[in-house]
Order: sequence, then structure tokens, then C-alpha cells
Amino acid sequence: MKQDLNNKNIDKNFKLMVLSAIVLVVLFSYTIYKSSTNIQGVSYYIGVGFLFILLILSFVLRAKQDKIRDYFLKKRGLKQESSLFEKELQEKNSSYGDSKNIDFTIKPVSSNITFKDVAGIKEIKEELEEIVDFLNNPKKYQKFGVKLPKGVLLVGPPGVGKTLIARAVAGEAQVPFFYQSGASFVHIYVGMGAKKVRELFSSAKINAPSIVFIDEIDAVGKMRSGKSNDERESTLNELLTQMDGFDGESGVIVIAATNKIEVLDDALLRAGRFDRRLYVGLPNMEDRRKILELYLKDVKYEINIQKL
Repeated sequence: MKQDLNNKNIDKNFKLMVLSAIVLVVLFSYTIYKSSTNIQGVSYYIGVGFLFILLILSFVLRAKQDKIRDYFLKKRGLKQESSLFEKELQEKNSSYGDSKNIDFTIKPVSSNITFKDVAGIKEIKEELEEIVDFLNNPKKYQKFGVKLPKGVLLVGPPGVGKTLIARAVAGEAQVPFFYQSGASFVHIYVGMGAKKVRELFSSAKINAPSIVFIDEIDAVGKMRSGKSNDERESTLNELLTQMDGFDGESGVIVIAATNKIEVLDDALLRAGRFDRRLYVGLPNMEDRRKILELYLKDVKYEINIQKL
């Protein structure tokens, strides 16, 4: 649009210059006709030469208008290579569709772990089987207007298998699994963490049904205090906005893990975000036997696990 405006301005200036030259030629010719006897030699040739220079300059400007325009645009720092710009814009539009600002470096992974690979935690498996069934058969729930919780928060000490459980849910449902650590959203510059949150949820929606898993969410979801931390608060606000931006019919389930639920912001725990909380504690004696049997099934051993 700016380029078209520049072209119009140059065409307008060219026409004005040509019109002025014609007027001057007419006036000069009329003057010569009326008072040719009074014209001194030098002034006559100067006038004629000036008119010819003006006409030649007009045609040169017309012929070189593109180069002249680019020169002035470059000098002002506004040079535009329209063909390259339009080509790049077209490529982005064709690649991204309606999601022009998505960074597709955030890619899902396929999980080959199922509930059979996770020993113990019988009660937790029963809770999560409902989510797996929803991801596999969403129409069955939508038919009756049933909406599953948007988020599931796994709470428990380090090393009890929270990440493994999330991977098992994705593997059981055979859906894309988006894994991000809470610390990966923490950046020095304000707005970078929020941008990554938007990209994560946009990619999840495009690949729906899918699972978003945020490990150690307390790194980004800490309770807001009086002390200003613009970057962390901006990231947390974006996370809250994204979780409010989709419903149970979107096919995106958010699973998060933390071992410090007491430091999480209240807004993150309210209804409509992480509705369901599952506590993953240390395994009891029976669960520990099952874990040993699972990991030793392909190993020869002489220990009686049941007597441990």
C-alpha cells in the first residue's frame, strides 16, 4: 500500500513537471514571437537550455523512478523488498493458517507407556481411566452433556512416579503428549514465558485430543505476593487465561505435577482449572512388591518377593 502511494506521488510530480515545462515553453515562445528584436544573444540561449534541461530531467525521473524511490526509502530505513516480503507472508499464512504466531518447535511426543507399565497406585488408575475413556470416546460424554475437569493436579513427594503416570495416561489414550517443565517458562525478559505458554496451548489445541503435562508447576505457579515479579506474574496470568480459554469439549487435558501444593497460587487451584487433585504418596508394602515384580519379570532371581 505504501509502495502504491509512492508511485502515485512520483507520477503526480512527473505530470506537474511536464505541465510546467510545456507552460514555460509556450510562454517563452510567445515572448520570442512578440519581442524577438529585443532579445540579447546570451539570455536567449540560457532560457532555451534551461527548458531542455527541465524536459530531460522529467523523463529521467520517470524512467528511474523505481531506483529513486528505493534510494530514499533506504535512506530513511524503510526499504521494502515487496516481492520477498509477500513471498514470506504467503508462506507463513499457508503454514500457520489462523495461528500465525505459533512456534512449532513445541512438538508433541508419543508415549509408549501404559498403565500396565505402572505398578501399584490402583486408586489413581481408576480415577484416570475416566479421562482416558473421554479422550478415546469424547462423543459418548458430549452426548449427555458431561464435561470432564480441565486440569488434573498430581501432588506428591519427588520420585513417586508423577511424570510416569502422566505418560501412561497419554500412552493409554494414544494421544499426543506435550511435556514442559515449569522452569522452562521462567525467562529473564518480560513476556517470553507468557509467549511460550500461548504456543504450548495453541499447539495442543491444533493436535487435539491431546495432553499437556507441566512438571513442577510450582516454578511458575507460585502464590503472588506484594513483591513485584512482572515476568513470573505475566506467565502465571497467561496460564490462567489459557486454562479459561478452552472447555471440556476441546479435547485438551492439562495434567500438572508438584510436590509443593501449599505454595501454588489460589487462582490456579480454584474450580474450573485444576478441578481434580490426586495425591501420589509413597508406595505401601503391597505396592512395593508389585513394583519389584514388574521390574524383575525379565530377570532371573531367587528371592521370594512375597516374603519381603
